[in-house]
Amino acid sequence: MRWSGLALALVRLAPDPAAMLRAFEQRFFTGAGWGAFSLRFVRRRPLVAAMLVDDDPRVRAWAREAGPRLEESIRRWDDADRDRDSRFE
Repeated sequence: MRWSGLALALVRLAPDPAAMLRAFEQRFFTGAGWGAFSLRFVRRRPLVAAMLVDDDPRVRAWAREAGPRLEESIRRWDDADRDRDSRFE
């Protein structure tokens, strides 16, 4: 997964790129997927990683903060899936 040209343009044009990225981050939850629910967050890791090397320090700061939040979401949904699946065994 990678950022679209439109998404990158919105980040670059925003007066506060971190605020725009936080709005995008809120959308990480949405979308179709398959398998474990946590996979929708795993697939977003490259989006955060790409921003770790951005020229704008505000964008890099967002990525440093968003990475742990993303990993926590992955752990939380993995635990929820495991808990839900164990009820059927």
